[in-house]
Amino acid sequence: MDEIVEIQPEETEEIPAESPETERLRKRVICLENGIRPEYADDLTAIAERISEGGEMDFEAAVKAAAEKYPLFTNDGRGVFKSGAKCPQTGSGDIGDIIRSEQVKRRR
Repeated sequence: MDEIVEIQPEETEEIPAESPETERLRKRVICLENGIRPEYADDLTAIAERISEGGEMDFEAAVKAAAEKYPLFTNDGRGVFKSGAKCPQTGSGDIGDIIRSEQVKRRR
């Protein structure tokens, strides 16, 4: 009869739970769960981090606040613009100009 040999798993390097990459992915998932378009998740993460810096609100609340302020980043269609969109004031296709023009519209 053959002897039973216990196989040991290979040693793998585990990513610590609090690594910067884990935190970045956690924040990206929060953005996606709150209806942020995937291509804008990193941008909205930066905005939400800035909003939540003071400690008055958590990151998820900051994402919701940023999404309300910048609907362009959401999946609901309110702020989605077509390919080749141009800023009405400057005529450029720069995303920054387009966002600023949308903000001016909402302030009126």
